Amino acid sequence: MRTRGLLLLLALGLSGCDEVTPAGPDCPAALPGWLAPGAAPFHQGYRPRLWVGMAGDQPTWNGKQVDSVGLDKRLKLASDPDLSPRPFILFDPAGASDCDAAAQVRDEIDRQAACGKSGLCGQGDAAAFARAPNGATIP
Repeated sequence: MRTRGLLLLLALGLSGCDEVTPAGPDCPAALPGWLAPGAAPFHQGYRPRLWVGMAGDQPTWNGKQVDSVGLDKRLKLASDPDLSPRPFILFDPAGASDCDAAAQVRDEIDRQAACGKSGLCGQGDAAAFARAPNGATIP
């Protein structure tokens, strides 16, 4: 009887766990209008690039960890329509603790920078973007 109760308790405990999906090249998926490393040209001329990454469940901005408020402030500045030229924002989700954390950051970038309309956002491996500084393809 005692063993059965222990097994039931163990089964209930295991069934309540949510599986965490790891972040990776396809998780989270790039949104429409976002660019990926590749061969088609970026926008005309030179654009400064801002790098957003992940360190666990926290975003990084050009390699330095920031909280959500810090990310929000930086994205507002980077997305100012009066900036000329507006920077290209590159998101590399590889360091994220899970796909949901990366998706939240990606969605905030998309919301602030209107990526689908502006075409000034990319997602993928930072090293691949660095190897092809003048190239990107639309996923």
